[in-house]
Amino acid sequence: MDLSRRYNVSKDFHNVDIYTLGDDLNQTLEREYNLEDPDIPAARIQDVEVVETTYNGEPTAAVDVVFENPSPRAYGGYVYAHTLQTISARDVALVPVNENTTVSRIHLREGPDEVVEGELRMTTARLDEDKGLRDQVWFRGTADGETEWQREPYEPVGYRNSEDPYRYDTDEGFLESRGLSPKHAAAGAALGIGFLVFLFRGRSKW
Repeated sequence: MDLSRRYNVSKDFHNVDIYTLGDDLNQTLEREYNLEDPDIPAARIQDVEVVETTYNGEPTAAVDVVFENPSPRAYGGYVYAHTLQTISARDVALVPVNENTTVSRIHLREGPDEVVEGELRMTTARLDEDKGLRDQVWFRGTADGETEWQREPYEPVGYRNSEDPYRYDTDEGFLESRGLSPKHAAAGAALGIGFLVFLFRGRSKW
């Protein structure tokens, strides 16, 4: 019997119990998994979509997070959303054992007609800890349009009621302040350089 796919990959020590009519056997194995390896069967974010919904009878924006879990083990955790107007909204992130995918919906403070930009963090540990099963993506989209997203290295952040609460912000640099995603950084830099060259040539004519 191959038990390797049934191990909890978020832990380093794995207990195996075997019960027989005679003596019972308990064995503890130590094995650390590289959770950044996409071939490791574990729960991960598969897709992200900004949608329009209602909350307390009022129209609002929300983000639907699709989780995929190819393993036979269910991992219980939470997914947190940090956007320009939303601080640490969360929902359960759990793919049932008898399902391959599930959808978690997080209600946001943005209106249904606004552009939503932010980060999603899924973790089976604490939000401010870099351990356990975890995944993080950046996303931006509108309820009536497309949602772009891409995976990022996981970054622990402070809870909303902590001494150092985390807030998503795009004002840290030239590209970030214009809402460009990391994959558009090179294109944005090239555009900025081209704009400066255009200004220089324009001024040189005078």
